[in-house]
Amino acid sequence: MPEYMEYMQKEEIPYAVVGKEGLKDPTLVSKITGRLDYADDRLPGRKLVARALLAPYAKADIVSIDTSAAEALDGVYAVITHEDTPAFSDKVRHWGQDIAAVAAVDSETAARAVELIEVDYDVGEHVIDPEEAIEPGAPHTGIWEDTNVREAEITRGDIEAGLAEADQEIEVEAGWTNFWQHKELEPRSATCYWVGDHLYVWTTSQNPFGQRAGLGGRLVDRKPGYEQPEDQPQVEPLPLNKIHLVSHGSGSGHGNKHFNEWITIAATLAERTGLPVSYHLNRPEHMCGESTHQFKGKLQARFGVKDDGTLTAMDTTWYCDATSAGATRAGGFHHGLRYTYKVDHGRFKVYDIACNTPKSGPWRCVADPPGDAMYNLALEKVADQLGMDPLEFYLKNLIPDDMVQYESGLPFSSVGIRECFEKAAEALNWDQNWHPPGERTLDDGRKHGIGISGHVDQHGQMSAPCGAILNLTRDGTCLISPGQSHCANSITSFVHMVAEVLGMNYDDVMVGDWGNTDSTSEGGSEGGSTQTITLGSAYVEAALDARKEAFKIAAEWMDVDPDDLAAEEGVIYEKGNPDNSRTWPEVAGRFNWPIIGKGYSWEKRFTRPRLDWDVGEECEVRGQLAAAVEIAVDTETGHIEVLNFANAIDGGKVISHSNYHKANYGGCEMIMGETLHYDQTMDFDNGATLNANMWQNTHITSMDINPEGFTSIAVESDDHCGPFGCKGIGEPQVSALASMANAFHNATGVWIDELPITPDRVLKALGKA
Repeated sequence: MPEYMEYMQKEEIPYAVVGKEGLKDPTLVSKITGRLDYADDRLPGRKLVARALLAPYAKADIVSIDTSAAEALDGVYAVITHEDTPAFSDKVRHWGQDIAAVAAVDSETAARAVELIEVDYDVGEHVIDPEEAIEPGAPHTGIWEDTNVREAEITRGDIEAGLAEADQEIEVEAGWTNFWQHKELEPRSATCYWVGDHLYVWTTSQNPFGQRAGLGGRLVDRKPGYEQPEDQPQVEPLPLNKIHLVSHGSGSGHGNKHFNEWITIAATLAERTGLPVSYHLNRPEHMCGESTHQFKGKLQARFGVKDDGTLTAMDTTWYCDATSAGATRAGGFHHGLRYTYKVDHGRFKVYDIACNTPKSGPWRCVADPPGDAMYNLALEKVADQLGMDPLEFYLKNLIPDDMVQYESGLPFSSVGIRECFEKAAEALNWDQNWHPPGERTLDDGRKHGIGISGHVDQHGQMSAPCGAILNLTRDGTCLISPGQSHCANSITSFVHMVAEVLGMNYDDVMVGDWGNTDSTSEGGSEGGSTQTITLGSAYVEAALDARKEAFKIAAEWMDVDPDDLAAEEGVIYEKGNPDNSRTWPEVAGRFNWPIIGKGYSWEKRFTRPRLDWDVGEECEVRGQLAAAVEIAVDTETGHIEVLNFANAIDGGKVISHSNYHKANYGGCEMIMGETLHYDQTMDFDNGATLNANMWQNTHITSMDINPEGFTSIAVESDDHCGPFGCKGIGEPQVSALASMANAFHNATGVWIDELPITPDRVLKALGKA
């Protein structure tokens, strides 16, 4: 961080590259032409194919497994169970859980072999509904020992004193929100083979180095066919320098590709057979097996509020389906409520309820999207009871610019939440288009509605430390090699940052390899919207490191002190005498050794003074957002059409405008999907998923989108921690879910508390079904 802080003090704004257009995606042409090396494309015709056996019960213990018939089938090379790999368990805790896997010459043979595996189950009583699982005397789901429920509580101030300050106490509910599998276009996929005791992996990833580390603990240091001697029951993990993992192509991850279960299965089968094995999950395996699902929640709340709309207290209780993963995420639901609104008295009680449902895990933004769907719908109900314009109500209660976070006491590195609300509302002409609920009908007979929501997100901040390397070439250009697998979004920002620091032309900085644990530096996880700010800070430091070495060479040639040099648009020059200059190619021609820049991410601290806070003080870095949506509701069919959508994201300084707006438009589509479509339908009698496919479990399509109605708004709060003032936007852009439910209420005067807002729910709410 000191190198960067010194750089920021010396360099002048405006920037030459940062904030300009440009898109460096080395995969773009390969994707369009179908030549990108996705995991399942490796070794065509030279690998075995894996298929998995899925459990037909929601709760059971495995008594025995007979694989003999499957192993005897012609074309089958190996069958593995829980006795062979920790990827499987002998305790079934959700319908569709992976039980065993087969490697065969083709998918059809593997599927037939799976059907020949005989399993003896001791079936137990399951619970799918969290409302049932939390009740005293409910069957034990078997996820946690002796209980289905875990509870916790956060308090601030004095809740009773806060309620006493209020003119009114208003009680409201919201939820349950929806439960869905991430439904990436490319499911989990891995192709593995062994060379001696080295494992080679091609996979789809959001965290190549994290996956490699996890595999090291699941695999042992042995050659294919190795059998552990009885007198040596303990084996050492496979050293990480013997695991060679590459992830070049990934057909999206959405939070579901940080893990390694599917890789472990493919690697174990490859070990058993001595041949390459591809485990490319089919859609039921992906949607019902070990893949993760969005968190499902419910809110009960009591708000203290003055007649002018000022909140004085919030007493909230949150419920979350912790699923068979035992994921305690209810506490994440209320994060945005605690951070976004200035309320000194609050109680936030949570109940995580373990059910025999498929595993939950981060979907794009962990718990913030369902959280927004609940607390901003609840606050809209409060505004409605007060007879207030909801935008006025939100703006009245937002945190001020000099706010410190209640629980940590740390200042925010930037606060753009008010501007997000104001700009999203302005884009949809809120002053003209908002009306009392149910009072505007369009010329075609449909009801018109407008809604807004937003929050200070958990994400977009500095994350776990990571490193970056770059190479200055002898022709005066630069090559970066990021240790991450997705190449379109944040990698473009790294190129902007590196070109800015080096003073090179944008086109002279290129991307070399990526997502390869053998040739890149550990780049961190693509989760938490952290890549641009965290790995970006490491790339800034790497560029400063390389620039220092290059400036030494240039300074000796130009007979000046290195501190007197600057660089811009491909030219290194003396600051006080710009005519004394050399081009980057000229200086690079004098390199006597390769210049490799290295850098590491910095901590969450101020890199520049902000208000009364000094450089180096700890701070909170948070992405912030607001979305406004205008809809038309057909009260006869229940269909909702999105007419206009404005998504305003505070990402600090925009590093690449092309990148920013492309991502933001995708966020609009995802908010539509989350609120109107996504839902995994469960059979409560047996725990089965009834729509484990892509035609019943639907996505937003081009027919749902009015592209002319999408407005991407960049709110640039100039973050005082992130490189060049940036922070992350990947998760905030998909999180303002209550905007849709609030718009529906504005259209009809009727509340829908549950998601998704499907036509059948619309008609039911209107009393027509």
